[in-house]
Amino acid sequence: MMNELRNQIEEAYLQCHLEVSGNQPNNMDVRIVRNHIVIMRIDGDETEQSPISLPVYGEDGHPHASVSERDRLHILLKQKLSDITGFEVTSIQSDIFLDTGEKLDLIHFESDVESKFVTD
Repeated sequence: MMNELRNQIEEAYLQCHLEVSGNQPNNMDVRIVRNHIVIMRIDGDETEQSPISLPVYGEDGHPHASVSERDRLHILLKQKLSDITGFEVTSIQSDIFLDTGEKLDLIHFESDVESKFVTD
């Protein structure tokens, strides 16, 4: 059950990343630890780059604000991962390891995701 969950999370992450940036990470590691999901990725092979921020348009068609790619990714991920796990995502933190270039997304949930999907 945990492998299936990891696969669903990885697929959701790849879909969100593709929608936001136009490319997908080539190397990913998804780990589920209690009420957290940790996604580590190396994006060194990505070839396309998209703008750092995109305008957000109101109902009147005029731009109201800019949203970064990271923020857009987090918005999409929160919904998809909540749908997959059945738990609300309370926050997402992103970071980068300067020595290796690995990127990290730490996703926090309201409840223990790991316990829900562990089978005896």
